[in-house]
Amino acid sequence: MRRTFIKFYAILLGCLLTISILFGAVYKNAIDEISENYLGDLLATVLNLIGTELHELPPDQWKAALQERHLDTTFSLDIQPANTYELDPESVIALNKGDIIALTDDNMYLQKIQGSDYVVIAGPVSYAFFLEQLAWVDYALFMAIALSLAIPVYFWMRPHWRDLSTLEAAARNVSNGDLSTQVQLNPRSDVQPIGLAFNQMTGSIQELVARQDTLIHDIAHEVRTPLARLRYRLALQETPDPATAQMHDDIDDIDSLIEELLFRARVDSTPAERQTFPALAWLNERMTQAALNAEPHLMWQADAEPHSGLIQANATLITRALDNLLNNAKRFAKTTIIVRWTETQDHQQLTVEDDGTGIPTEQRTQIFEPFMRLDNSRTRATGGHGLGLAIVASIAKAHGGQARVTDSPLGGALFSMQWPKTNLPSHCPPLNPPRIERHH
Repeated sequence: MRRTFIKFYAILLGCLLTISILFGAVYKNAIDEISENYLGDLLATVLNLIGTELHELPPDQWKAALQERHLDTTFSLDIQPANTYELDPESVIALNKGDIIALTDDNMYLQKIQGSDYVVIAGPVSYAFFLEQLAWVDYALFMAIALSLAIPVYFWMRPHWRDLSTLEAAARNVSNGDLSTQVQLNPRSDVQPIGLAFNQMTGSIQELVARQDTLIHDIAHEVRTPLARLRYRLALQETPDPATAQMHDDIDDIDSLIEELLFRARVDSTPAERQTFPALAWLNERMTQAALNAEPHLMWQADAEPHSGLIQANATLITRALDNLLNNAKRFAKTTIIVRWTETQDHQQLTVEDDGTGIPTEQRTQIFEPFMRLDNSRTRATGGHGLGLAIVASIAKAHGGQARVTDSPLGGALFSMQWPKTNLPSHCPPLNPPRIERHH
């Protein structure tokens, strides 16, 4: 709210300042013209009259004659030598011509007595001083108006900002997978129509997701039923042959694909409930499990900073994500696989890197899409259905984070998952994450 308030308030003050400058300029020009004419006529009349009278008298009688005069003016008169004041050359020339010279700093005016080296001094002129002080009054008035505007602007923006913050929080919940989120706003709020539209949108999304889940489960059931019959008929064969064994592998492959599709659908439709568990112990456990079916020459390394840190994530989902990343790294690593968990004040991050061939830059935005497989992975030797990394991206999104791939210092690919921390209770006990093992 602070930033929005400052922007709106700055715009309002800018408009006010522009209007004040425009009207102030017109007002000032008018006042200056009036005051200049007034002072000019008044001073010219008084000083010319005095100068004429003093010119007819000897210099030693000037001050006495000036004191005998009782002119009805708001300023005093005096006579001083012309060299009493330091004047610039232009002012000296004007003074010698008989013009009136203004000393703006002192609000005093000078006129030379013709035929002498003396000047008549008028001032300080209180009217001129008043005009100068009036400018400071204008500045103070503008500041008072500016400060007085801050209060109504703040109280006008506060309910709007509160409702917009509510909508923002609800939108974040929806983006994190909580499609049941609804907002309750004051019926008199100007933002209420947006809140109603938001609730209708989330309801529609829920309905679409529910239909999608139902469709996926129905399809899975309809596919698994004939697969089960086919597996049963193959089992009844008395003399299995290589073709039969290959058919069993194909059935298992289809079954695995269905399981991955269902799992991804559940991740996309269900918020990730988080737990805490030790980072380093969990990494070592998952890497040990992944190394059982890996090439024996691969070097595995797990690193967690700090070593006493706890992961804040859904144990089942994050374990599945790590397993998928490790299986992907096993396919392409030449000698080394490194898994690292780090955290900052606001985020946690899990990375898996290898020394394989890496991912081309132009394909990095597509690698997390379902059924996306690179050209060098389209063989049975490398395996996979193209859903492993898509599941990783879905799990990262379910935690309010994201998954991405960059170049690894090892020469291969570096996959990372980053998600924000949550305000889990400090007394939340560590949880040992469940083991997820693949059976083919």
